[in-house]
Amino acid sequence: MSMIQRSPAKSNLHLSNPELASSAEQPNVALRKRKHPDGDLFDAFNSFSAEIRNTLSDWRQDLSSNISNISANITSIRNDLDILTATTSEIKSEINDLRSNQTKLEKRVLTLESSQSAVNNNLTELQTSTQFLASQYDDYAKKVAKLETGHINADKTSDAIVLLESKIDSLEQQARQCNLELGNVPEKRGENLLRLIESLGSLINVQIAQSDVVSVHRVPHAQPDSRRPKNIIVKVSSRILRDNILSAFRLRKGVTANELGLSNHEKDKIYCNEHLTLSSKKLFRECREKTKQYEYKYVWVKHATILVRESDNSPVIAIRSHKDLCKIKPRNK
Repeated sequence: MSMIQRSPAKSNLHLSNPELASSAEQPNVALRKRKHPDGDLFDAFNSFSAEIRNTLSDWRQDLSSNISNISANITSIRNDLDILTATTSEIKSEINDLRSNQTKLEKRVLTLESSQSAVNNNLTELQTSTQFLASQYDDYAKKVAKLETGHINADKTSDAIVLLESKIDSLEQQARQCNLELGNVPEKRGENLLRLIESLGSLINVQIAQSDVVSVHRVPHAQPDSRRPKNIIVKVSSRILRDNILSAFRLRKGVTANELGLSNHEKDKIYCNEHLTLSSKKLFRECREKTKQYEYKYVWVKHATILVRESDNSPVIAIRSHKDLCKIKPRNK
């Protein structure tokens, strides 16, 4: 059987509401107008809005100015912190050197039975110094962290930096407590500085064995164009030995390069002093100039402290900072 196909019924959806079309075509339908707010109230609202905008703009300008000032202060503090960070890195290097030296001394204890007691004392002293330096470094690291986070008042930042610099200089000086600095020693190619130190000990009647010398080397001058020989820095095993060498050197009242076989001129005098930091050397130089100006008789360094005396019967004056230079006065004043 054949299937009969029927066409679908036409949709009358578009004719479901014929009244809509008729109503849209009616021309007499009235259109309603939107109501506007009262004119005075609208003007007052606009004026109030303008005032608020002006006030907010002024606040933004003040806030921007304050933020700029704060940013400038933070930049200044960060620059100072960079300097402190570099200095603390040097301190950390010195601490590592101390710990390395301590390890070397521990190994020497096993072979030097005759001097075991003295070496043990030196180890105890080095351990105490290392622990003290480590604790001080931790304290300064915490203070630097506070500076970075802004916990310290900006008005006190400069005073804190001066105090930190003073303490850091003190730590650097303490790390050099076993050091000697020899000046005006003629340089020679292929020189053996260790033998030179042994010869110097024989000359001043102080026995200096090779095991007593931790390190010895020359250092460049602060002024690169200086024609003087480079100074020699000697690090010995203990502060007691360092002080004995200094006392014997001063008791002999000078040593010349000719006596060590380094020069044919008897006037080439060699100087032996404590190894001071750069700031202490500068203070010592200024102190010598002022004592010379006011005809003071004595100026010397003992345990990294600068001491002056006007005459044999005058009291000793300690100069620890630039503020103390005012203590050096003309005579009878």
